[in-house]
Amino acid sequence: MRFWIAWRAFPMVDENGFSERDKRIIGRYRRFHEKHDAKHETAEVQSTPPRIKLSQKDYGDNPLEATEQRKLANYLDRLGVLWNHCPNERKVSPIQGARLKAAGVKSGVPDVKIYTPSPVNGAGTAIELKRKKGGRVSETQRAWLDRLKSYGWNTYVARGADDAIGYLQKLGF
Repeated sequence: MRFWIAWRAFPMVDENGFSERDKRIIGRYRRFHEKHDAKHETAEVQSTPPRIKLSQKDYGDNPLEATEQRKLANYLDRLGVLWNHCPNERKVSPIQGARLKAAGVKSGVPDVKIYTPSPVNGAGTAIELKRKKGGRVSETQRAWLDRLKSYGWNTYVARGADDAIGYLQKLGF
């Protein structure tokens, strides 16, 4: 009995340090990979047809607000003014919405806020961007614009990026 316990505790190993059990495992591993690697070498590679890149839907002369926002963002970046876009239009889960609300996200905040004073009157500018056709200003958006106007800001509801750029040019940007 003592011999058996000692033998199980210290298995016999060869000169490389492998036990019989180790050799069996290594042998199984090698046989498995020899079999499967040979299978993969002889298999023909099937080419898959190229994926068709889905293009964005053509909205004609009434592009989405997000498209107009990118165009306006390009213009503002080229001007080098201090500005930001508040992405309140994104859809989030109720839990994430509660977290954002607790962190201070407000409904109706204008899409674009330009903090660099206008060369014409020295005030900041808030723009609510809408599509060229359609798109309505909500009550909370109107309330934000009115409140900012009462604080001396330039406020404007733009119908498309070109309208917003025209307004900014009138302000001297």
